[in-house]
Amino acid sequence: MQQTETVVAKVSDLQDGEKRQVSVGETDVLLVRVKDNFYAIGAYCTHY
Repeated sequence: MQQTETVVAKVSDLQDGEKRQVSVGETDVLLVRVKDNFYAIGAYCTHY
């Protein structure tokens, strides 16, 4: 599987504990910042 990088925000765009929905291509992703670590997860609940 080929991995690619996509810029969706600047580090300074999110404060600790903040989350933001962004688009990566045609996929919506939820970005979360927790203690200077960044996580990207699916933006929608899987059982919705």
